[in-house]
Amino acid sequence: MRIKKRHITLVISAFLSIALMYYLYRDFDFRGLFEKMLNINKYYLAGFIAVYICTLFIRTYRYWILVGMQNISFMPVLLTTIVRNMFVDLLPARLGSISYILILKKKYNIDYDIGTVSLGLSIFFDIAAMFPLLLMAVIYMLYHVGSSVIDIDYNIYIIILIFINIAFITSIILMDRLITLGKMVIDYLSGLLKLRSYKIMQIILDFLDRIFEDIIRAKKDKTYYLIFVLSVFLRIFKYIGLYMLLLAIVFPYGLENFPNLSLFSSFLGTAMTEMSEFLPIKGIAGIGTWHFVWAKTFEFLKILDFEIARGAGIMLHSITQLIEYSSGILVLLYIISLAKRDGKAGLNEKG
Repeated sequence: MRIKKRHITLVISAFLSIALMYYLYRDFDFRGLFEKMLNINKYYLAGFIAVYICTLFIRTYRYWILVGMQNISFMPVLLTTIVRNMFVDLLPARLGSISYILILKKKYNIDYDIGTVSLGLSIFFDIAAMFPLLLMAVIYMLYHVGSSVIDIDYNIYIIILIFINIAFITSIILMDRLITLGKMVIDYLSGLLKLRSYKIMQIILDFLDRIFEDIIRAKKDKTYYLIFVLSVFLRIFKYIGLYMLLLAIVFPYGLENFPNLSLFSSFLGTAMTEMSEFLPIKGIAGIGTWHFVWAKTFEFLKILDFEIARGAGIMLHSITQLIEYSSGILVLLYIISLAKRDGKAGLNEKG
């Protein structure tokens, strides 16, 4: 019997989850974990939930603009975004984002092109919005933690981040021209290599046309730069929320015991941890890989010691996953029930 590639990937992911979780928590007091969860600061936790809801609405509003407000109402985009958030956490390398495209098409009849372009642009703006914040976080660490505590030459990273920020800002401003140039290059190379007869080449060129049209439309109605501003606020709100959740978790230990714990240091540690999501192979639902990178990163940056970092990591991840999965499953079941109801209505009309 032939073994499929996805089965091998699943086995590797499961093994990775078990191995890393065993390494991190082989001597961890899980019986005391529930008690620690009950002792987290309720005010910071409430703040996290409030900021999380704001983040959800900002993300939804951005998708709504990208898809086209004339094509769909706000509520379907909100429901789709909640499900998308669940699958992004569940699947590796951001593959869960594809659920956003599929739901928009299957349930709300939004063309694949529109869904794909809006998703692609949102990912691009998300990445672009990260680098100004990373630059500020690295500068903060340089002056408030310093390379004397951590064996890092921050100046090198500051220079690299400055160049990356310039590249992204230039790309945002000149994106329509860059897409036109890219299309010309692809068209020329496909002709030179005699690839124009292949369907994939036409699909790529049509996709670039679609992106170009959307960017021109967004620039004309002055929403293009609004999307970038929303992306920046989305990043800020997201990491403020996670910082508040981390404060809620470590509050019982005494916040004065963590002098290097700040919004910027927490953001830097969490952002570095989230890079594990782009690994082609990671633990199932991020279990294992996320926790390992989190604990080691926060220990390396001298934000938390390893013992507290691994406990805080599993609590923070559990709380965020509980919110993402419970809301995602409920909304997905609701969308499925609507689809079944619409299907029955269609059959009754034909009958």
